Amino acid sequence: MQDSSRIIQYVDQTILYTIIALIIFTPLPFGSVQDRAVRAIEIVIFILGILWCSKLMLTKEFSIRITPLGWALFLFIGIVIIQVIPLPVQIVNILSPNALPGVHTISFYPFQTLQELWRVIAYTTFYLLIVNQRDKSFFNK
Repeated sequence: MQDSSRIIQYVDQTILYTIIALIIFTPLPFGSVQDRAVRAIEIVIFILGILWCSKLMLTKEFSIRITPLGWALFLFIGIVIIQVIPLPVQIVNILSPNALPGVHTISFYPFQTLQELWRVIAYTTFYLLIVNQRDKSFFNK
């Protein structure tokens, strides 16, 4: 039991210091608009999400706090997913009459839509990390 509490404390500290580092250092590489900088930030956020999920499994505490903004973000992600799902031609013609011939999605440019979807998922993950750790005196250390 002592080892798992030590691991949980280490994961908490890792998440805390990585969040602080992301907030401080992500604007530095050209305002973080270069593709490589954005991808690196997204990868770090997804690694933090995996660490957080592993901490939840170790503590057997599966309560996730979702605020109204979190629900709005989930709704937005759902709408974007619907835009890139291949649909029958009849439905695409009704929903998006000006869609390109041969394209069976609502999105005009599905590849770019998927790229932006990953970015929104990463930022939503970052938001959920901060919101769910805030209540546990995480940032009061």
